[in-house]
Amino acid sequence: CAALEEQIAEFEDPEEKEKSLENIEQQITALEKKKTDLEHQLAQPSVYEDEAKMQQLNEAYHKIQEEEAALNQKWEDLAEQLESLQN
Repeated sequence: CAALEEQIAEFEDPEEKEKSLENIEQQITALEKKKTDLEHQLAQPSVYEDEAKMQQLNEAYHKIQEEEAALNQKWEDLAEQLESLQN
């Protein structure tokens, strides 16, 4: 029971939340870079000559979009929690 209380206290620690926010921001930045790289690849006409490559790039692009959306939501949730702890 004490371990659970410790985990809860750590989760409610504003410093821990700020570290989590920074971590998420770094992950989002990395995903944005990957997304930009894929956009450049998808802009190449030669990609559309290779259906398998086009499909692979599209799937990777959509996966990154989903991951980015999930991380943005997580960031917003943590930011709201942090704000409520600080008020």
